[in-house]
Amino acid sequence: MQYRITAKLGGEASYFAYAPLSSTAIVQHVLERAKFEYKIKTHWKIGAGYAGKKAENNPWQNKPFLTTTLITKGGDVEFWLQRLPQNILQLQVRYKLIHLH
Repeated sequence: MQYRITAKLGGEASYFAYAPLSSTAIVQHVLERAKFEYKIKTHWKIGAGYAGKKAENNPWQNKPFLTTTLITKGGDVEFWLQRLPQNILQLQVRYKLIHLH
């Protein structure tokens, strides 16, 4: 789900669940991302968000993150900085392809 609060403030959220298809599989709930972003310049956004998962018989594991996005004609390049549960810093680079009709 994507949402726009104002012309400069918006965000997105993505959730899914894993349902077991065999006796060895487990139920999992995954909040892949829930974030707010603020457009600071024509080609830049900054934001903060939350990601987490809950696997059967395990506690909820959460990972807040900070994000910076470069907006281009060919897509968005997003940089995430997260502190993992083991107190390890992780940097992710994500690319969102933009397809206009």
